[in-house]
Amino acid sequence: MIGRYIVRAASNGTFKAQNLLTDNLLGFLNSYSENDRENHLLNGMLFELYFNNSGQFRFASENTFASNLLLELRDNGLFAKSFAYLNKVLKPFANDIIYYPIDGTNQGTISLDLVPAYEQYWGGKITVIKEIHLNAKNVTDNITAVIGTSIESPDRFKQALTALNIPLSLISLNSPIELNDLDIRQHPNTEVSSDF
Repeated sequence: MIGRYIVRAASNGTFKAQNLLTDNLLGFLNSYSENDRENHLLNGMLFELYFNNSGQFRFASENTFASNLLLELRDNGLFAKSFAYLNKVLKPFANDIIYYPIDGTNQGTISLDLVPAYEQYWGGKITVIKEIHLNAKNVTDNITAVIGTSIESPDRFKQALTALNIPLSLISLNSPIELNDLDIRQHPNTEVSSDF
């Protein structure tokens, strides 16, 4: 419970909780590691990223700041048991999650393919993003449900994607067009053009 409260307090702007996450996080967490490398404090912190205070799964993180810091520990062998625990509790939601660390190992880059299209608009055409794919799977609805339907710039879009508990360092965007001031729209009358 303490780990969950620390993450919750950090997301509510409590400086002391935020400082615990930024000032020597490894040392702080190590002080709570047991001899068998079990770390219940980190277990609670990771759990809080994905579940609300009633234990119900939430698709979007309420604290991307904590999420980025904590998920960067995924490759640290000292915390392998905590990430194995996270894998276990997330397994029932695997189809709904775009990224989660499996058994503490890095899955590699989360490479999103953005599919542009032309859409008829007041007698003209505008460019929109019709779909977003991850490994050929359409994840557009998963993304827009959390971050909305606007792409201001690639950097802001990547930052917004961290709300899905995707570490910023792992996000890669593939698009044949510039990702500035675009809308994401899934309309049946939108046509994908080979002009891109």
